[in-house]
Amino acid sequence: MLVILDDEDKFREAADVDNAVSAEIPDPVADPVLFQIITSCMMHGPCGELKKDAPCMEENKGHISCIKKFPKEFCDETNINVNGYPIYRRRNLDRTVEIKGVKLDNRWVVPYNPYMSRKYNAHINVEICSSIQSIKYIFKYIYKGHDAAIVQMNEATGSGTYHWDEVKIYLDTRYIAAPEAMWRLKKYEMSGRSHSVERLPVHLPLEQMVYFEEGAERRDLEAAAKKGTKLTRWFQLNANDVNARKYLYCDIPYHYVWRSNHWQPRKLGGDKVVARMYFVNLKDMEKYCLRLLLLHVRGATSYEDLRTVNGKLHDTYQEAAKAINLLDDDEEWDKAMDEAELFRMPRELRLLFATILIQVHPSTSSELYLKYKTSLMEDYLQNHSEYMAEQQALRDIQEHLMQFGKSCKDYGLPVPKDGYHILEEVDAVHEQQEADRLVTMMNDNAEQLLAYKTIMDSVNGISENKCFYLSGAGGCGKTFVYKALTSTILGNGGTVKSVAPTGLAATLLKGGKTVHSGFGIPINLDETTTSRFKQGTNSWRELKNTKLIIWDEISMCHAHLLNAVDRSLRFLMNCDDPFGGIVIVVGGDFRQQAPVVPHGTRVQIVEACVKSSPVWKHFKELKLLQNMRLNQGNAVFGEWLLSVGGGVDAAAKHCDFVQLSSDIITDDIVKSVYGENINTLSSDRLASMAILCPKNADTLLINEKVLAMLNGEQKSYYR
Repeated sequence: MLVILDDEDKFREAADVDNAVSAEIPDPVADPVLFQIITSCMMHGPCGELKKDAPCMEENKGHISCIKKFPKEFCDETNINVNGYPIYRRRNLDRTVEIKGVKLDNRWVVPYNPYMSRKYNAHINVEICSSIQSIKYIFKYIYKGHDAAIVQMNEATGSGTYHWDEVKIYLDTRYIAAPEAMWRLKKYEMSGRSHSVERLPVHLPLEQMVYFEEGAERRDLEAAAKKGTKLTRWFQLNANDVNARKYLYCDIPYHYVWRSNHWQPRKLGGDKVVARMYFVNLKDMEKYCLRLLLLHVRGATSYEDLRTVNGKLHDTYQEAAKAINLLDDDEEWDKAMDEAELFRMPRELRLLFATILIQVHPSTSSELYLKYKTSLMEDYLQNHSEYMAEQQALRDIQEHLMQFGKSCKDYGLPVPKDGYHILEEVDAVHEQQEADRLVTMMNDNAEQLLAYKTIMDSVNGISENKCFYLSGAGGCGKTFVYKALTSTILGNGGTVKSVAPTGLAATLLKGGKTVHSGFGIPINLDETTTSRFKQGTNSWRELKNTKLIIWDEISMCHAHLLNAVDRSLRFLMNCDDPFGGIVIVVGGDFRQQAPVVPHGTRVQIVEACVKSSPVWKHFKELKLLQNMRLNQGNAVFGEWLLSVGGGVDAAAKHCDFVQLSSDIITDDIVKSVYGENINTLSSDRLASMAILCPKNADTLLINEKVLAMLNGEQKSYYR
């Protein structure tokens, strides 16, 4: 819930914040009731070093920390408006409370309002939002629509047709919480509006927005040309009404009302009206200057009149704006940023800032950057330190600038650092320690150690071979080798690009992305597909700094994809060596899933395999044969799986079906997995167990059987 205070009641001083919000344990003697409530309802933790397995703990980049960032730092005084939020007073007082055997002090208090906590005796977190940057997210978010989930089961008709009923879909997928349900049942107002907003379009001649019915484009275009817009009718109003000429375009709604496609004089006051002229991006300079003129020129009777200054008709609106000194100083660009800051997201604000630099090269570029720096990097501040957030924001700005052959340095801005280790806040010391640990573990597996050393020799320039295929069945340690390679390179300050064909597979790799995302490759592939990345962009520079490419699950990928990456890297790196000369290691098991070829024959599927690619001949195979995942009791089963996958098993060699041995078949898979009494298992043990099914129908049957074995009252939930 966001409560907006009247201007007279807004928090402007630290004392105002302290009067409304506290982040300290109350005095147990002076206020024992509040002390009991706060220590029972408003203490976070223990977590962090005190309890690393707490639910709020999350591992990120090798470090485990509290997602709520507890414990906070002690602070003698409240600091207001730090990135939109205050840092509350948390004095180091001799006042603690013992929770779960651990003494907690003011660093563990969730901010609260004493009055509300005392009144409701419940957990109520109260915070101060003191900047427009924080608030605009809420206003944009609440109007995006409700969450929805579509699940539908149809009888098999064989037609493959899905009947889409938009009204029914809305009703079936709309779900709300109990408070909103009560509010709607009571028919309370969901929103209110004190003023009417008059939206004023800005468009060049005959370039207004036109909505048309399919098949009637000409009719609707001709009708729109005759109908006129609020802007063209303003020109006509000024030509016919002398009194209107004293007003700017944005002031007209306060004195005239838009009715029947014309501006008509108001009979009542316009004090409940807000006029808003549409925002225009600086990339469209002519339209931007038209808007600029509309904000300064009164009583214009036509587009030509707007471009006329001191009796001279200028060819463009930009020339006219310059003629009346609207573009002579940097104040206009400050105003543009100030207006955009109110309602534009940081990504859009960065694009606008870069456009201002390119289009007009303001003399105060660095001052403009410093003034709006927090807003430019606000989205990155949510998950990064201020330094890292600024680095990412500067990279985004520089990527826009480099499309025009410019850089941050050309405008006196800080120059962003490059590399994955900067963007991901990699701790080089931690990564090197992790690499040492993993390499030490490899001493027990000669195959893994050989693969690691061979690839690292290539990365370090000792070996000429730069393309490697790490082969091995599941459990042989391919991912383990990837981790060791990644930590070693990151620990030395290098960059690794890790990709996989699917998002799920990519999550197993540090910094992993899908192949399409990591290399900018379109989803639809053919023999000529190339990357959308361009030379001079941040994506290109990141590739230039890449020491190693790790590509997992290569067996699932189409040959077109491998060829597209090779073709693109050769062009982007200006190098005709395979993959632009970057060391690459691909891994996978060709016994597993082949690339998907819709309705493809066996021959077509084989041709789609990456082994059919002309670039595959450059790959040197490094074999991992020792399975580290199977224990001694499962070794026979593992050997049998390999024989089936390799086409060696006699029973499966000339048959589409595989006969399973009786010792790996169970009559009751549920009892085989969960035992006779599922209720004796802990929640952690249950969470570690699962039964995989090839079809949803089998999943439903097994779920019903498992649920029937559980004790407890059955509960039904409706949406």
